[in-house]
Amino acid sequence: AIKLVVVVATVVCVAIALARNLRGFDWQNFHPTILDVLGGAICIAVVTVTQIIAYRLLLAAYGPTLTWPQAATLSWVPGLAKYVPGKIVAIGGTVYLLRKYKVPAAIALSVALMGDAVAVLTGLITGAPMLLTPEAQRQLPGGVIWCVLLVVGGLFCLYPPVFTRLVNVALRRLKRPELKAVPQLRYYLLPVLAGFGQWV
Repeated sequence: AIKLVVVVATVVCVAIALARNLRGFDWQNFHPTILDVLGGAICIAVVTVTQIIAYRLLLAAYGPTLTWPQAATLSWVPGLAKYVPGKIVAIGGTVYLLRKYKVPAAIALSVALMGDAVAVLTGLITGAPMLLTPEAQRQLPGGVIWCVLLVVGGLFCLYPPVFTRLVNVALRRLKRPELKAVPQLRYYLLPVLAGFGQWV
């Protein structure tokens, strides 16, 4: 019964969010071709694959390894944050699934935070060049400086020892066990590249 309530509530939230986002959309001038639709579907599929790879490898850095089907199930949960009020839903849902897959609670929460942080930081770095456009510079003078600061700052935060410390700050605020080790580069680099891939 509880699962049914959660599913219904999620569907309602998604429907409301989509209706709000599509309100006022100019459908009369929207004429996608088959190639446009196919291209969009391929992009969505590629983003999903990058998320699956990222979560699986982040977990592998700390011991537990998900099967590919489990990682695929996990990958769609963060997307709920776009539609369901409260970021905690995405993180909580990720932790719940990881616990269901027998991943220790401390690692589950850490990886959930890391997955979100990687997505945010890679998004900031990838989007920084937009500050160089004439439209952006009219609103925010000094776009070159801000672009460089975002890229350099983002890359600095993604440096494994720094990134681990930032995650530990969040874990301390949540009163949860901290990460004791910095992830090995071979496990960490691919999730970061996957993070960039979902924005490119």
